[in-house]
Amino acid sequence: MEAPEETGENLSGLINANFEWLLVRENGKTFPLRRTEMDIVRNRTKVFLEILDDNGSRSLRVRSFAVEGNELHLDVAAHFGRDKETIRLVPRVAASELAAETELARLAKANEIAALVSERFPGTKIARIALNNDNGRLAQISLETDDRRQALAFHDLTDSLAPELLLTTAVLALRELQGRKNKPVSEIWLICEKKQARNLQKLHALLNARQKSR
Repeated sequence: MEAPEETGENLSGLINANFEWLLVRENGKTFPLRRTEMDIVRNRTKVFLEILDDNGSRSLRVRSFAVEGNELHLDVAAHFGRDKETIRLVPRVAASELAAETELARLAKANEIAALVSERFPGTKIARIALNNDNGRLAQISLETDDRRQALAFHDLTDSLAPELLLTTAVLALRELQGRKNKPVSEIWLICEKKQARNLQKLHALLNARQKSR
């Protein structure tokens, strides 16, 4: 068995490795904690985990701990050993990391859509695959058709955008891109699931003939 001094140092190092943690109690209750809201206190015989929770400061004696994957499992006691439980400390994903993971997942799906376009429309060249700048919810695929027309394809990566918003986005994008000097876009493609496509077709029917053709 490790000495309290060694146990305390090891536990401190593991906790300090992550900025944010989620404390999961044995009864299922959870509490978010930053590493600055936890402290390891040790004496010659015992190691204590001091934390802040809804009831203020708590001191839990650490009887033992183990590393399970990326989690810390601590066997703790409170109230002079009368209350014992096993708690878990789970690293929380920082918002920036979560956003990066979401962006990568959406970009991967956008590449799948682009591959589908190439497969379904032989001769079509994919020039660029990107996410829209506003919120990254739309895939934007710049392409050149087999008769060398420039087009921009949109796909709702979340399958949740209202068809009115999607069509409005397409109309505004066409208005902006058709006037550029270098490879002006002549048409917009909207790639959708069946339900969303049906709703868009109804809206498309309300456009004038010139807008419909584009």
